[in-house]
Amino acid sequence: MASGFTFQGTFFLVLLGLGFTLANSIIYTFIHHYLPNDWVRKGLIYGAMNLCIFGIPFFLSNPGNELFGPQASLGITLFSFLFLLGGLLLAMSVHLVTNWVDRIPIRRIYAYVFFGLLVIPAIVLLGGIIYEIFTEIIPAIRLNF
Repeated sequence: MASGFTFQGTFFLVLLGLGFTLANSIIYTFIHHYLPNDWVRKGLIYGAMNLCIFGIPFFLSNPGNELFGPQASLGITLFSFLFLLGGLLLAMSVHLVTNWVDRIPIRRIYAYVFFGLLVIPAIVLLGGIIYEIFTEIIPAIRLNF
């Protein structure tokens, strides 16, 4: 049984997940036009791309030596599923919001306002993720090999 769950730790994980989703949505904004038209395939392909770009370096860096031993296969499987599910949910959300905006033209203004509010934190978080990849994950990969 895990004895280390705290409100602060859980809150940090929720904020980290929200931040990663915001940063991830910026990348999705640029490439979703090049993916298939069906949102299910679009989401699964984007989730697989994220798994390759962000997940594999994380696995190779092996934080805290937690990817060895009996829990490794379960942890890697769940972590991989999380990336695929995240891509699928992002594609579904974009599809639903796009349909919602297209029905009534005034909703486009709402979409632009929320985009303006969320784009700055998303870019900052994306920069932080890229910085962490180069300063922490890549050096950890080098140490493991």
